[in-house]
Amino acid sequence: MTNPLLKILWLEDEPDKNPNFIDEAYDEGLELSHVKTIREALTKLRNPHEFEGAIYDAKGIKDDNEIPSLQRIHYALTETAKLTSLPIVIYTGQKGDSDEWKEIADNIPDEVQTFLKGKEKDQMFKHLKTLIEKQPEKLVRKKYFEIYEFCNQELGPESWPALLHSLLHIKHDRPLGGFKPYNDLRQIIEQLCQAYGAKGLIPKELYHDSRGQVNANYCVRFLAGNDYNYSYLGDYPNLPEVFTTGILGTFRRLLNDGSHSDSEEKALIAPMEGATNGNHHLVHILTYLTIDLLRIAKGIFEQYSDPDENRKLWGPSKTNPKHSKKGTLKWSGNSLTVNLVDENAEARLETEEYRKVKELQHGQNVEVELKINDGYTSPKYVVTKILVIDSNETNNK
Repeated sequence: MTNPLLKILWLEDEPDKNPNFIDEAYDEGLELSHVKTIREALTKLRNPHEFEGAIYDAKGIKDDNEIPSLQRIHYALTETAKLTSLPIVIYTGQKGDSDEWKEIADNIPDEVQTFLKGKEKDQMFKHLKTLIEKQPEKLVRKKYFEIYEFCNQELGPESWPALLHSLLHIKHDRPLGGFKPYNDLRQIIEQLCQAYGAKGLIPKELYHDSRGQVNANYCVRFLAGNDYNYSYLGDYPNLPEVFTTGILGTFRRLLNDGSHSDSEEKALIAPMEGATNGNHHLVHILTYLTIDLLRIAKGIFEQYSDPDENRKLWGPSKTNPKHSKKGTLKWSGNSLTVNLVDENAEARLETEEYRKVKELQHGQNVEVELKINDGYTSPKYVVTKILVIDSNETNNK
């Protein structure tokens, strides 16, 4: 496992005077992104997860049409502090005993150290890396580095920041602020379903419907081996049944209910005892379950890496014993559905089957053959055939 480059914002109005600086920083494990003006720097820093530190020239400019001034460093530091708590160092050729510099230096925060260009370059690099290593974001990424890599490689760059925010809330009592854990964690699960699909490990109809949306319910059911339309043809990297049918099913419902509630705060249960920022048990549970899912997926993706070969592992379901279910007929006006006994769900009747049973009574017990509603709309099942009708228990329609 190699250490990733640290992404650093470099504010310097005259980069041509430091022609090798970017390469020298790279050799020290720092990837510099250069900006010329303070305004550019502040714009870049509005993305809180893009950089891990910053190097500022003391003599800077706010805009392109300005003359460089030492007075601008105070503005740069003050405005930066409003956006981020990233570690910053000053790298300048102005450091010395001049009265102007002494006045500037007296007003620089103690935590921001100044280094002289050229002579103190190596010390500056070392100091900045030390500061970054102590940052909560860096500590969390180091602890969960395999998850960080997996998110970036398989799910996309937006997944890790969402998980990081949740972990910072848990481990460092970081306030939730505008962060919506249910919605962001649900999106990670949907991204994971798409990643399974890209690997050929989930049928496309389940993870990418006609509207271009992911249905995590169907993906979870398939990964548990409980899908009605598709089944495994042999050895398949399905998740442990206890995980999918128990923990993961609960997890999915919690995420769905929370992310679709009027206010996510309503869905959060009581804060943890002693927590100063409303640290919640449920955020803990869902975050760590997400990490477990990502770890399991990482191992599966490494073992089954060929999408074309993976698509040979499953096919249309023919003998799935769970393809049939028992239920009760329900009339609602002129609409007839089946309430399924063993889960809180309804199934509508296909047109041809409906024509056969128009005389059936409300409340009759039946056994039906099902398929997933291909339109991915409510209800989620379609009755393809009525197998058994219990005529002994009827009620008036």
